[in-house]
Amino acid sequence: MKDLQQSLAEWQKALRLQDWDIKAEVMPKYEYESKRDSKYSQAQNAINTHTQSSVIWISEDNNDKENSLVHELSHLLVNDLDRFVDDLIDTVVGEKEKELVKCGYYRELEKAVSAIARALVNVRDMAQ
Repeated sequence: MKDLQQSLAEWQKALRLQDWDIKAEVMPKYEYESKRDSKYSQAQNAINTHTQSSVIWISEDNNDKENSLVHELSHLLVNDLDRFVDDLIDTVVGEKEKELVKCGYYRELEKAVSAIARALVNVRDMAQ
């Protein structure tokens, strides 16, 4: 894989995320694992929608860093929708069901974002 920062710049342009200040960091597995969200077992990237900034964390032992990068960038593409659904759940769903609904939503969101990322990388690879 080409340099991660070069890949970030190319994908950021392709996905029209140039207005975002995005950094990508490769870190040791133990450090990456410490950033995992215990509720949903996924690494939460630092996203600040007010400043349109994000830090993408990728474990050094990840064998497909580019796909992971595109996956996390895809989260930025659906960030407004994600925030809307999260707010809707908080407003409409009762307290007892909220955690169950959010867990299901995040699981499905991850599946959709993974499919989008894989498709984007595959389309790029087919075009080359």
